[in-house]
Amino acid sequence: MHLGEVLWAMGDKDGARTVLDGALQTSPDDRKLLDAIERLGQ
Repeated sequence: MHLGEVLWAMGDKDGARTVLDGALQTSPDDRKLLDAIERLGQ
């Protein structure tokens, strides 16, 4: 599970977006990250 998913589940959607966006910038091809973003409907 990714930190962004944990934040999302805790209701901190803005925090989750910030973490996921930052991770996406450093690892744009990370399949687990892309799957997490897809699951969250980002």
